Amino acid sequence: ATTTMAHARAHYATAFAGAHRTRARTARRVGWCVTEAKMHVPSDCFQGMSPEVKASQALKNLFTMVAVRVVLAQEEGYDNEGAGTELSKALANFLHENPLRDGNEWLRKMFSHEDTEMRLLALRLLEVRKAYADGEFDFESVQRVAVEELTKDNDQLMSDYVKRSMGA
Repeated sequence: ATTTMAHARAHYATAFAGAHRTRARTARRVGWCVTEAKMHVPSDCFQGMSPEVKASQALKNLFTMVAVRVVLAQEEGYDNEGAGTELSKALANFLHENPLRDGNEWLRKMFSHEDTEMRLLALRLLEVRKAYADGEFDFESVQRVAVEELTKDNDQLMSDYVKRSMGA
């Protein structure tokens, strides 16, 4: 397995270097904007958004879900019998009836709720998600873990590919 992994890495490095040189030649020929510092990502990839903006939207939705879970845990902790408070039940019910796909749209629905307590809860969720994003979330850790996981996954995929191509 170690030999196969070493072979896979060497094959991957050679293939990547060749692809990089080909891409650089092609980029000069067709006038793409390619620099050593940044890779060009076509603007139509994410409805005109950069990958960073697309990722920030995903994080915003994550932070909204974190806020919901934090508030649910807080509210359920206020009830020593484990049944939860009326507010935690209302929030859980709202989440069940309105799955959270877009954090802002989900909160807009909550702000439109006829119950004043639900609208106040939406304000609380705004505060919690902002506080989490500002002070709790470890952005550097996300980058490090994402690159580590990507490297591990790439190695595994390449190893699987080499094993298949060698008939193993």
